[in-house]
Amino acid sequence: SARSTPARGCGPEPRVRRAGTVCFDAFQRQAQILSHLPVITCPDSSQIESVLMLFHPARFCLSYIGVSVLLLIFSLVVIVFFGLDAPGGAAAVVPLAAAMMEGQRFGVTARVRPASGTMWRAAAKMTGLALLISLTYGVVLMMVFPLELRPLMRLPADVWLWAAVFAVAFHLVALRLGYSLGIRAALRSIGSPP
Repeated sequence: SARSTPARGCGPEPRVRRAGTVCFDAFQRQAQILSHLPVITCPDSSQIESVLMLFHPARFCLSYIGVSVLLLIFSLVVIVFFGLDAPGGAAAVVPLAAAMMEGQRFGVTARVRPASGTMWRAAAKMTGLALLISLTYGVVLMMVFPLELRPLMRLPADVWLWAAVFAVAFHLVALRLGYSLGIRAALRSIGSPP
């Protein structure tokens, strides 16, 4: 008997059509899944600030106080055991070290260097906390040594004003520098470009 030829619409053609439909449906589902995935872009300063904290306030305060106490102990050791005066620029170590600790932690977490304006804003916030700690130090010293520090209270108001301006500028620059150095050191340690 002669081999019958399948009529149009029968035989392998429906299977091919069904396979094409299944592939097209799978492609559509994959496209829908991909459309819901977030677009990965290089983070800018606003994205970094909205996702990560530039620094942890409580941790910064503890670091600042801890470095201050260590510096005080070191100064006392130098004075008592070696008979030398404490170096005048030792106070700059406190904000530099505290800011470097926060910068290193941010660099390891974010793995990216924030913009300069972002680091200045972080330094400004840290400056407020550092000055608050320093003011607390001053109040405690005035309560413990009122007679020794009484001459300072007799200084003119403009002297106190210039001292406050210098303290703000000094802390702002030192904290900005320390924060930047900490981030750069962290990025180098993990192999990212600083």
